[in-house]
Amino acid sequence: MKTLYLKNEYEDGIVYFKIDKIEDPEDEYIYDGTEIMIEEDMISKDEYELTEDDLQEMYDDGFEVIPAKEYEEADKRHSSLDI
Repeated sequence: MKTLYLKNEYEDGIVYFKIDKIEDPEDEYIYDGTEIMIEEDMISKDEYELTEDDLQEMYDDGFEVIPAKEYEEADKRHSSLDI
């Protein structure tokens, strides 16, 4: 699996996810995910381990695949802020 870049727009903001498959998973968590959340004047970045069910739930919740460039722009915006 190549890296997935996902996005979901909510009433209060936008969530971006970068998802990579873990090479040798030890349990049901088979993906590494990096989330960038932008809400009004706040931006945050967190990391998660995800299962196949988690990824399916994201699709069910409306996340859509986006170009890597769109995620990278959000990441640059996060990196440029003094958080």
